[in-house]
Amino acid sequence: MALLLALHQSQSKIVVGHVNHGLRGAESDEDEAFVSQWCGSQDIKADSRRVQLQDSSENTARTARYAALVEMAHQHNCTLIATGHTADDVLETVLLNWLRGASIAGLGGIPSCRELGNCLLLVRPLLQVTRRETRAFCEKNEWPWREDSSNESAVYTRNRVRHLLPEIAKAGNVSPDQLAKQTVRAAQLW
Repeated sequence: MALLLALHQSQSKIVVGHVNHGLRGAESDEDEAFVSQWCGSQDIKADSRRVQLQDSSENTARTARYAALVEMAHQHNCTLIATGHTADDVLETVLLNWLRGASIAGLGGIPSCRELGNCLLLVRPLLQVTRRETRAFCEKNEWPWREDSSNESAVYTRNRVRHLLPEIAKAGNVSPDQLAKQTVRAAQLW
C-alpha cells in the first residue's frame, strides 16, 4: 500500500495487480476484497488473480505470483511491474542467502530492477526505505494497509530470520533500520 500511495501521489498511470495465493483462507480473500474496494474508491484500475499452488513453500508462491503479475501486465499493456520490497527484505534475503552458503552474487540481495522478458521490467523502488518507514508514510497520509498474519509464522525460514534481526542489530549497536539500510548499501557493492 505504501508503494501504491507513492505512485498515486506521483500521478503515475498505474494498474494494481493483486495475487491471492489462498494460503490464509478467509484472510487472503479479505485482503483481495480490501485491495479491490480501496482501488475502486480511489478510481485506480485493479486486477486480481487467484493462483493454485502445488505446495505452500515461499518459492512456489513467488513463482506463481510473478507469473500472474506478468500475465496481468501483458493484458493491461504495462511495461513495468513494481513491487513493494523494502530494505528489510534485502537484509532478510542477504542473511538467508549467506546461511544457505551463497556465492558473492547471492550476497547482492534483491536487485532494484531486472528484465522479466517480453518487454517487461521489474522494478523495486522502495529498497532504500524500511518497512517501518513505509508504515509511517501510510499513517502520515491516512492511507490504510493490512498486515499479513503469515509474517509471524515460524513455519517460514524468512520469518525466523526476521525475528532474530532486533537482537542482531542490538549486538551491532545499531537500530534495525540502520542495519537494513547498511545491508542495502553493502549489497549494492556486490
